[in-house]
Formats: sequence, C-alpha cells, structure tokens
Amino acid sequence: MWRVMWEVGKLSREDLGKMCQMGFKDHTKSGGRGLNFTPVHLPHMYDDVKNFLGLLKHIHGGTDLFSLCEACKGQYPDHDSECLAFDIFHSRDDPYSLGKILDLRRRLESVRWKRDILMLDVAMEDQLRSLAERADPSTMGRDEILNLICMILEDLMVSRHDPSLQQGFELLDRLSRGDAGGLQKWSPEWCKMLHASCDRLALACTDTADTVMRVLQECADRLLEEGAKPGAAFSPDPKHLETFGEEKARCLTERVLAQILKVLMPQLRRWAGLGPWQLVASFPALGTLRPIASLPAELAPGQAPMIALVETMTGWEDIPAGITAILLPAGQAVDTLSHVAIRARNQQVLLASCDEEATLAELRGLSGTPLRLQVSASGDVTWEKAALPAEASAATPAPTRLAETMQKPPKPPSLVLASPDFTKNTRSIGGKSLHLAELAAASGQFAVPNSATVPYGVFEQILGDGANEGLLEELEEILGEGQL
Repeated sequence: MWRVMWEVGKLSREDLGKMCQMGFKDHTKSGGRGLNFTPVHLPHMYDDVKNFLGLLKHIHGGTDLFSLCEACKGQYPDHDSECLAFDIFHSRDDPYSLGKILDLRRRLESVRWKRDILMLDVAMEDQLRSLAERADPSTMGRDEILNLICMILEDLMVSRHDPSLQQGFELLDRLSRGDAGGLQKWSPEWCKMLHASCDRLALACTDTADTVMRVLQECADRLLEEGAKPGAAFSPDPKHLETFGEEKARCLTERVLAQILKVLMPQLRRWAGLGPWQLVASFPALGTLRPIASLPAELAPGQAPMIALVETMTGWEDIPAGITAILLPAGQAVDTLSHVAIRARNQQVLLASCDEEATLAELRGLSGTPLRLQVSASGDVTWEKAALPAEASAATPAPTRLAETMQKPPKPPSLVLASPDFTKNTRSIGGKSLHLAELAAASGQFAVPNSATVPYGVFEQILGDGANEGLLEELEEILGEGQL
C-alpha cells in the first residue's frame, strides 16, 4: 500500500502522519489519529471493495453532472452547447477537456440567470478545478505551465469579473503570445515582465482568499458565540469551526493557481537574474535567529521573539506565538493560500523561501544572533544585527512587534509634497510615491501623471493644531477602548 501511495500520489508515511495531526476526525472513538495505522491485507474482500468503489464512482464521479446536463435540455443557448455539455460529461477525466469546459462556460454566460444553467455552470467550474488539480506542473514544460495558467485564469474571470485579475491576465496573455514590445520570449527582460505579472496574480488570489476567509470566519464565530449562550438550540463543536474560513478559502480555484505559481516563479527569478527570495507574507521582523527542523507546537520559555530558519514544512502547520519570521529553503516553499501562509498574514509574520544555498548557509552561521529583517524594494530579505527589547515576550502583540522594527520618519518638510520633491524626501513618503518618482526618472517611452502626497507626520501635526483641540484625547480614548 505504501508503495502505491508513493507511486501514485507521492505521499509518504510521514506525509500521511502530518495530515492526520491537522484535524482528521477519529470516527472509531479510539483516540487514534486517523491514517497512522499499518494496513491489513484482506484479499478475500477484494471483490466487495471493488464493487463498493464502483458504487462510489457511480454516485460521485459524474452522475450529478449528467443529471444537470439532462435538466438543462431546452434551456441551452443553442444546440451546439447541448452537444458540448454531453461531450464534456463523457470525457470528463480527459485533461484536454479543460478547453471544452471554458468554451461551454462562455456560451452559458448569457443564460446563467436560469437556475438549472447556473447549477450546471457551477458543476463545470468544479470539474475544471478538479482537472487542474491533477496536473503536475513540476513535470511540465514552461510553455505548458503558461498555457495551464492562462486557462485557469480565463475560468476565474468567467466567475469573478475582477478588474485586477483581468489586467494581470491581459499582460500574461500578451507575453505568452509573444507581444512584448520586441522582447525575445524567455529572455531575462521578458522573464522580468512575466514575473511581475505572476506576482500581481498571486496578490489578487491572496486578496480574494483572505476576503472569503474573513467573511466566512465571521459567520462561524457568530455561530459559535450564539451556540455558547444558555438555551441555544444548536451548539457546534468549536474544533470544527475555528478554522472554517481558512478551510473554505483553500477550496477555491485560486489555490490551484497559487500552487502552480509556486513552481513557476522561482524559475522565472533565476531566468530573469532576480534575487533568491520568494515572499509569501511580507512584514518586518525582529528576533533571535534559530535554525530548527520544523515548527514546534509552542516555544520554550525565553526563546521569543524568534526568527525561525525551518528545514522542513508541509504548509499545514500553525505558527506558535513568539515567532516573528519563518525562513525556508526553496524545496520547502509553500504557496500563498496554504494554511501556514494564511496564518502568517493574519499574525503579521514574515514568511519567505530562498533558493540560494550560500545565503541560507550564511544565515545558519548567525544562529543565536538577534537580527532585524526588512524586505527591500526589490523583494529581497535583508538583515542586520539588532538589540532585542529588555523584556521580549511571546505575548507581545503583532502591532507592537511591527512598531519595534520601524524607524521614526523625520519631521514633515511641508503639509503636501509635489512629485518633483519626492526623491528629496524619500524617508517622508510611502512606497507608492517613491516608485512614482522612480518611474518619472525612467519615463522615456511612457508618461507619468503629475501627483502629490501627504508626508508622514502631517496627521499628527494637524491634530496638534489649536483648531482641533480635544480630538487627540478623544481618539486616544477610542483606541484605548478598542473601538477603532
């Protein structure tokens, strides 16, 4: 069994054991943890299990899709769409059905207001996601990966109608078709543009998943709160709802796209000559660097704040309090929608992977050294030795840790800065304004609009004006009560 699990799914005993530790329910009430058992060979049950497998495939392997195709008869926009729907059903396990599903979903857009058509469209979206999940990007050529990404994006745009996703896809599609201003395909400059497009798409996927997670988790939290009240008609088990939003966010098609981008983007960085770091959650961090084999359940007393250089990670781990940054080798990189990535963004923990062994070796040599980590404008993780606060504690909240790593900006030079003054006051303005100034300096072939910005410190300066007397105290009172 273990050999077949490895050959078919690349799953080892350790992988199954880690999966079982992340919430698989023990239906036998024996206290076991699911798949951590040695299987027993029962050849006399082969035919019975085979028949049961056939029954499961009959119920869950496409019968519902067939019923939906039948229910939509007379409601399809044309006869070709009806034929295409049944063709997809009969070849639903064929990877080449991806294009057929996209074609059908586009045809159904005009009649999606009908209930049966809407249900069929949802089933087709699920089928496309299932086919995309079976693809192994690590064994595919780079052009094949690009084509797969484009098809997944087209499917997402049929469902999402997200302008950011649309703009990211347009650039990716132009580059994949060779429309790149004369740049040769897969040249360093072309790879830089493609990397920028993939980076934007990764951010769009992350934003969608975080929004879904937040909305659903708020509903789950309200359900838990109501269920805990005396006389509640329904009291759900908190274990089933504490990570409800995260689990549902990882069921989105964006998760499939994020997993494919995780394979492609490190290669693009190497081909483009960019830095070795791949960022999943970008935050400044302060702590003592410690190489560890894997994330512990909790830190030992006196270890926080810690910058963890982790050797192995599955993506299912929880981040213990007191860890301010997690650095990984490229072979253990996680995608932006993994469990640990969502936790890192929620807890404001830096999460990044590095594909340069010399950099990792240099970091291992700094074991036990207090460091301050920053993310540069080019996307590299930089570090410098730093002094830890006198009373560093694992209970230090994330906003406090963030404030400790930031340098106070200088006094604002004026209430408003015009774009020609951006480069003279780099410490007083944000990253967007600074990048606009950099674009203006390099704008040989494009126009950069004039702009202005409010520098850091102006808000506090305005609050201190006599005309706003009392507002500062009122805001501090609101902050103290946790209402803002």
